[in-house]
Amino acid sequence: MESIVRIILPCMIMMFTACSCEKEKTEDPQLDEFVAFGDVKSFEPVAIRLALLDTNLQPSNTFKEGENFVFSLAIMNLSDSTLYLKHHNINREDLFKVFKINDDGEEIYIGKPFYYIFCDKVGGNFIKPDEVWELRISWLKDIALDKLIQCGEIETYHNETSPLLHGKYKTKFISKFTFSDYKIDSLSFNFEFEIK
Repeated sequence: MESIVRIILPCMIMMFTACSCEKEKTEDPQLDEFVAFGDVKSFEPVAIRLALLDTNLQPSNTFKEGENFVFSLAIMNLSDSTLYLKHHNINREDLFKVFKINDDGEEIYIGKPFYYIFCDKVGGNFIKPDEVWELRISWLKDIALDKLIQCGEIETYHNETSPLLHGKYKTKFISKFTFSDYKIDSLSFNFEFEIK
């Protein structure tokens, strides 16, 4: 009997420890899915996520050499009322910049996929409760993957980017965000990814 207890007790302790390590979930499956991947800042009235997507628009942090990928900045409205995002307050200068990380940890600026991403005539967007607003742009130009704030047909927004070579990279930026009466200063986002 003692030998059974000696075997079962450690197994039960390991099982309870493993269960307690799961990510805490809310009662909102949409929010759980939204915060499951990427660099997410979540607080009332919004959750803001910086992530990378594959060409099927699925979250990923690993891509094959020469493969295209997509940058995504997404904002979920967690409040009970419609918010107005003033997107011209977003730091466009640093948004989606790519840095290669050398073996010694040094970050070397590679470039960014766009030189024009927002329409100057449109100052913001409404986001309804539980709705997600998203800005997307591919590293290698593919207008089928991009979701921009455009004025009519704009074909000249994309920088001439080249496929990334094998290695470790990151995209990072600091920005303020303004929603209706809410102002959020200096949120820092940082997302590392790898090209294999």
